[in-house]
Amino acid sequence: MAEVDALAQPTGPDSVRVYWSETTPGSVYYVYKDAVLLGSTTQTWFLVTLAAGECAHISVFDDSADVPDAGFPGYFRFEWDASTGATSYRIEEYIDTTWTTISTIPSTADTHYSYNTPYLADGTEHQFRMVAANANDSAARLITVLMVRRPDPPDVTYTYDSDTGDLTVDE
Repeated sequence: MAEVDALAQPTGPDSVRVYWSETTPGSVYYVYKDAVLLGSTTQTWFLVTLAAGECAHISVFDDSADVPDAGFPGYFRFEWDASTGATSYRIEEYIDTTWTTISTIPSTADTHYSYNTPYLADGTEHQFRMVAANANDSAARLITVLMVRRPDPPDVTYTYDSDTGDLTVDE
């Protein structure tokens, strides 16, 4: 079929209820956030959780064969293979001339690790590194990220009147 027209209503500081009109009784709907499948439902709504400051592109389809175009999330994902002898992995960001630890991931029996950075502002450059920690700390793996994604949404406030169904947008 196709993408379904959907609306969103805030339900709290970190969530929105995405809802749509039923197109065919008994349909299954597939809900995506930034081109990543969140889940499927036969309901005509879906609760989506957002991180502070996150702007997400939500897509709803009524056919499992349809998928959205690739999304551009507001974070960067590190992935790396385990280092022999590592007891943990430090993720550090270069902030104000200093390498600052933003996360420490304990070493386990896993052979592959990953980490998603916090939300990154659009059009900004960030430097990160991963350090495999052991008695001597191994050489850091450095990466520079220039965050470019969809344009940020306009800076507006809005109110929703559940009695009338009116949505008011103010600049």
